[in-house]
Amino acid sequence: MLSVLSNESIKTQSRFAGGSRRANAPVKDDPFAQELAVLRRDLGTLACACADGMTKAAQHYHDEDLWVIGTMPGYGPLADTVEATSRGFLANSHLSATHTELVANTMRMSGDLRTAARGARQSVQIAFLLRQEPVAGQEALALLAPMAEAAVAVGERTAYAVQTGDGSAAKQAAQAYRNVDMLRIQVEKGVRTGEWDTYFTPVLQKMIRAAAWNFAVSGESMARVAARLIL
Repeated sequence: MLSVLSNESIKTQSRFAGGSRRANAPVKDDPFAQELAVLRRDLGTLACACADGMTKAAQHYHDEDLWVIGTMPGYGPLADTVEATSRGFLANSHLSATHTELVANTMRMSGDLRTAARGARQSVQIAFLLRQEPVAGQEALALLAPMAEAAVAVGERTAYAVQTGDGSAAKQAAQAYRNVDMLRIQVEKGVRTGEWDTYFTPVLQKMIRAAAWNFAVSGESMARVAARLIL
């Protein structure tokens, strides 16, 4: 079976969009504390839904039965709620600078989560196409499975960090993205150098590359959410 894993260690440096630790700090006698707690709760629910979607997407790259995997979770209404609530906060002229930064950061995280979920859905669509190929398609699914699992690891840690505020989990999630990027690089190398021409048709190689990029987008978007919690 082909593998995208390399024996050579690849050192990468992660770069993420900035946030602020101060924005997550509680304020004594905060008049907006209850509303902000609800906003953070909804963001946590959204993060879990997106992480669940990434997990289901990864299952499509294994031998799981489609009936067992089930449907992808909906994330649109949750994201709409978080963003509408955030916009309502930002329209309040009584918000302090800290409040404004916190709410704006929440909106950015919601956007990142939307992107992560979208990448997961697109990778599922590619999996359906790969399943139509009797032999090479199964090889392609197995080739991409490690990258799918690496993206899931980022998503699960990020969802936990958003729900609990655990800074250690957020750091682990941000660092775990390096594995996703390493595997993406290996896929790019296999396609670019013609290494896989013997195993896959040009069309299949394009699908493999597209799936890899979708997993990379999902993983990076989740890592951005984690980074916003710790910076």
